[in-house]
Amino acid sequence: MMTSKNGRASFSASPSALLAVPYSHTNGETRNFDLTTSSQDTTIYTAADPSYILSQLKSSEWLQRYGLKAQKLTFDQILQQIGFKRVESFNAPLGKTVGAKYAGNIYHEIQHDNGDRYVLTCRPEKLGEYRSRLIRMLNLLRKRLTFITSGSRRIFGIIGEPSVCFVCDCKTTDHRILNQVQLALITLFKEQVTKIKRFNIIWVSNDNEQFQQLPIDVTTTTVDQAIDWISNRKCTRSKISISATCEAMLKAFNNAVHSIYFISEGNSSDLAREMLRDNIVKTRLSSNAPIPIHVVSLFCHNNDTETFLQSIAQTADGSYMSYKINNEIIDLKVPSNLNDPTRIKLQDNKLQFGINALIPKTEHPNDTSLMYKEILQCQNIIDRLEKILGFVRDENVNPIQKIDTTKSLDSLTLSNKINKNENNLQRSLVIQSSALFNNDEKDMASIDWLKIYGIDAQKLDFFSVLQSAALRHCDGVVTLLKSPDGVNRKNDYTPAGTVIKSNDSNNYIIERIDLPGIQSNISRNDIFLDSNLCLLECMEAKSFAFIKYPNDSRQCYCPSVILHHLEHDSNTKVRFYDCYIEDLANNQFVIPINKQQFEHYSILRIEKEKSLINQVIVGLNDEEKKFMLGTIKDRVGTGHRYSIEWCDTNESKQNDEHLFGAFTLRNKHRINDYVLAIDDDDTIYKLAKVQSISNDGKNLKVQFINLNTNNDNSLPKEASVPSMTTFVITIEYFNKIIHLLRT
Repeated sequence: MMTSKNGRASFSASPSALLAVPYSHTNGETRNFDLTTSSQDTTIYTAADPSYILSQLKSSEWLQRYGLKAQKLTFDQILQQIGFKRVESFNAPLGKTVGAKYAGNIYHEIQHDNGDRYVLTCRPEKLGEYRSRLIRMLNLLRKRLTFITSGSRRIFGIIGEPSVCFVCDCKTTDHRILNQVQLALITLFKEQVTKIKRFNIIWVSNDNEQFQQLPIDVTTTTVDQAIDWISNRKCTRSKISISATCEAMLKAFNNAVHSIYFISEGNSSDLAREMLRDNIVKTRLSSNAPIPIHVVSLFCHNNDTETFLQSIAQTADGSYMSYKINNEIIDLKVPSNLNDPTRIKLQDNKLQFGINALIPKTEHPNDTSLMYKEILQCQNIIDRLEKILGFVRDENVNPIQKIDTTKSLDSLTLSNKINKNENNLQRSLVIQSSALFNNDEKDMASIDWLKIYGIDAQKLDFFSVLQSAALRHCDGVVTLLKSPDGVNRKNDYTPAGTVIKSNDSNNYIIERIDLPGIQSNISRNDIFLDSNLCLLECMEAKSFAFIKYPNDSRQCYCPSVILHHLEHDSNTKVRFYDCYIEDLANNQFVIPINKQQFEHYSILRIEKEKSLINQVIVGLNDEEKKFMLGTIKDRVGTGHRYSIEWCDTNESKQNDEHLFGAFTLRNKHRINDYVLAIDDDDTIYKLAKVQSISNDGKNLKVQFINLNTNNDNSLPKEASVPSMTTFVITIEYFNKIIHLLRT
């Protein structure tokens, strides 16, 4: 801390002192980190780098000009320059394939992936030169990848056409999103549009505003004017016509440009999907030279919309890019322009990070995926050359004393370790079958040899190795009972599940079949396989089994006792753990258990049912035919029913199947899941369907189910609700509730 001339304390000279005093913060600016990354960073690019690293070429064209094949650095091209192909052909008179020996065993042989063998004639120094060239090429490819994934190229891809028309469809009413779109477009014009020849802009609105009537030449003045024009666009206050986007695209086709870039914000293009698609297809079909349409999706969190936009790009022979904000962090900074002598107010800036959301299909690779593929190919060639270099070392270091062309690189390594004094340089990468057998085995038929020495004989086939450590394939569907000791148990009934993976030696991650978003860590002792199932009619009287509890949509297995089979009937009388007795059909499947297991799981289930008493729940009120808040007062009847005091002070009874609360396992929400969600207007829970999920997963956009059969034409109500206040339900339960509420 320092003292200023006027005697007041100043903290500006010591950043650490700032943290020692109380401070407040003011709203700052929001910056997109991806747009602030500069492609001209001097720490990445040097003066020695070729200028074509920063060229505005699509990756396909760039690789065609400057890639591995253009530099004659593919593995095929290198093989042709460091050796020659060994000729082998079929000799008709002899009736067999014959080949020539080249200079005895002076030269090394290399076998290519396709089976061709090449005789290596160059020295190690030549191989070292190719390796150095490939390493330099790898560095250039990595710098090129950095260039095409920085700044506006991260969002829009590379604008490589000489003339372009941009169609901007931004119908948002949120000025913050509009500012993000404007900032992205301004960065695009500063970084890429300045490098093409002609351009135009159309902004989708009721008037479909155009920057110019026809594309204009790119100059410093026209680019600055375009940036000002984009900055002056405002959020729409009136409803935009559903045909506005189609009309804007038709105007773009009249601009006589090399390509159209359709930039769609959020769900702006959802108003008239089929109209838009039909107009694009018809216009392109009627054109002698169809213009490709490249689609850019900005800040869209609806997977269905992204799929539609991608289909537009594929239909119009264009590329597809999707970009949305993935994360946001607080960046506190000391402001430089505040009139605060103490300087203890911090500016609350926000730094945003985005992702390219949708991975393009393999038949339509984008610029980034093509560069990744080239980088992997280059690295693979370097690895193979290093392997060859290790094989053909300088003969001055390893003098030749005996040449054997029948052993491989691996046998060379092993031989050098065992017989270091022999210095025997092996010359061939091709293994002849005679090197694998001793004299006694040469005359054995293959079938006899495999019976003695084969994989099956050694118990090394895939299933033999996994037999003792894994579940059989047919047992992928299992019944899970409870969590292992030490894990917080929330459900002790037994739904069907699927084994996802082994967590450790005795525990498995199981995913519910009816609710795929719910996974549990289950001990192997509490997992029952499909192979354990048997028919109820095969069970003996007084035996024990897990049987599906009747009239329960959860289809959960509960411990039971087989009382006796009914004579002259296809049923069996069964008593469940809660003393509920039912006649069940003999043709249903059950899981046999012993008496100790019956007692153990019965105690667990009863303890679970008792633990619900006094808990606050959301439950179905049969009398009101609606889901209401309430409190469980007591366990009545067989134990599956509870006495509920509802929020309106009335009381009634309800089965646990219709009760939801803190004891309900939380599910990871998915699009089109059915849920119970609160309607703030009526302050009650209703059936709904998930339409979209926020990026952080904390909020859901849901559409409530209309149960009024007399008013089917009414528009379904939508709302945004916190995900933590909803309960995911199965399709079976949804159908059951629909039937109950409409009866």
